[in-house]
Amino acid sequence: MKNQKVLIINGSPRKNGNCSILIQTLTEGVKENGGISETIRLQELKIAPCNACEACRKNKTKGCTLRMI
Repeated sequence: MKNQKVLIINGSPRKNGNCSILIQTLTEGVKENGGISETIRLQELKIAPCNACEACRKNKTKGCTLRMI
């Protein structure tokens, strides 16, 4: 698993729940085997659907009007 990159997506609403414990164990295993991992916690992100304003198409320099974290 040398130089292997692993992306872990945590969708649990509980910050220190069972999923977090399992993810911590997984992260340690990846590191022990020479890999690199990154965990994304969905509950920390502001996720919104497209509102079809077309700003991204009309003005390429400004991009999306939705403010994402």
